Amino acid sequence: VRLKDHRDEEYKHVAPKFKPFGGSGNTVGISNAEQTPFKSSMVSSGNTTLDSSDEKSLEILAEKRLKSSSSSTTIRLRLPDMSKPICIKIDLNRTLDDIRKFLTENVQSLRSNAFEFMEPPSTKIKREDERRKISDTKLSNSALVVRRIT
Repeated sequence: VRLKDHRDEEYKHVAPKFKPFGGSGNTVGISNAEQTPFKSSMVSSGNTTLDSSDEKSLEILAEKRLKSSSSSTTIRLRLPDMSKPICIKIDLNRTLDDIRKFLTENVQSLRSNAFEFMEPPSTKIKREDERRKISDTKLSNSALVVRRIT
């Protein structure tokens, strides 16, 4: 091992070069010709249009409408046209029907009410189970997928 003594030289700081992600995403099962960029608009009751990148506004609105007591939980929802899941704080005595109503009122692409809740990996939640309390269905701190029904 040969070492050089550089103690008397001045240190030259080299800043790391930042290289942002430059790739593109693909969806499983869809060819490149069929893919379209994800764009959505959501509307709250005040008729303000939200972009799909504005998940925070939807989370805050959900907390105001669905959480009123201290006994609450967080449910992560992956919406069909949003890249990141949204985290909804909700009372344990509320139901998935309350979340369904909130989504149909505030997310433009889900206004038709033609969607279903699924637990990963692929367990569908029945409509009659949506009327049960969150605490009874053991969905507290869970992650759910919202899938359009075609």
